[in-house]
Amino acid sequence: MTDTTVYDVQSIDTVTAKLMNEDELLLEMMKQLVLRNLDSASLNLNYFAFELGVSELEIFDKLKALTGLNCLEFVLNIRLDVAAELLAYDRKSIAIACYTVGFADIEFFKRVFKLKFGLFPYDYKKMFFG
Repeated sequence: MTDTTVYDVQSIDTVTAKLMNEDELLLEMMKQLVLRNLDSASLNLNYFAFELGVSELEIFDKLKALTGLNCLEFVLNIRLDVAAELLAYDRKSIAIACYTVGFADIEFFKRVFKLKFGLFPYDYKKMFFG
């Protein structure tokens, strides 16, 4: 990206944006897009490229280089982190946490949650609330 690249930085204050380099800013903007659209099925390379005004290839390359993740893994990790917060701090049920963060299949949610955190959602929640 060049210095002329412009992002729509609605959710990031100007001071924070100035302190970040372009790669950090791109990742933060992508994270904010995911957080604002957690339940959307359209969080993919095309969506990010359109919203950020850069090519799909650039999004793919930057994500892979900076995080080691592809687009699907990046979105999945953010969704799982938010679900974990909902379970641990907001006392949400597993089903509500699952659907709130965009999963349509609760069994799939349970499997990927266990892969990331080493515990099924029920056991994870139990750590906080007994």
